Amino acid sequence: MFERVVPVLEKKDMRGLKELAGQVSPEAVALVERKGGWDEAAKVTVVQSGSEVAAKWANKFGISAEYAPEVALTIAGVAIWSSRESLVDELRKLAAERREREKGADAPTQR
Repeated sequence: MFERVVPVLEKKDMRGLKELAGQVSPEAVALVERKGGWDEAAKVTVVQSGSEVAAKWANKFGISAEYAPEVALTIAGVAIWSSRESLVDELRKLAAERREREKGADAPTQR
């Protein structure tokens, strides 16, 4: 499960950083693209230990192993929702860019 969640979270994180960097400069966006990705070893560790740690936390909060399918379903739902939110954000940005282009094309030219 975590092998699917980690890339979605990283992508969402990178998108947010790029959006913020876009308010600064194109150079800042390039910096985020170069250095903003998550450390590969850290991602592997999260994927490998994530399920075990999640099970321990669930037990600590009184959620027994018999509810593992419900927990897995919730995590999957969050992953789907998060990826959809990222896509919606991207589509909104593209739509705003298109509106700006169209607005510029419709503007009367001065002579």
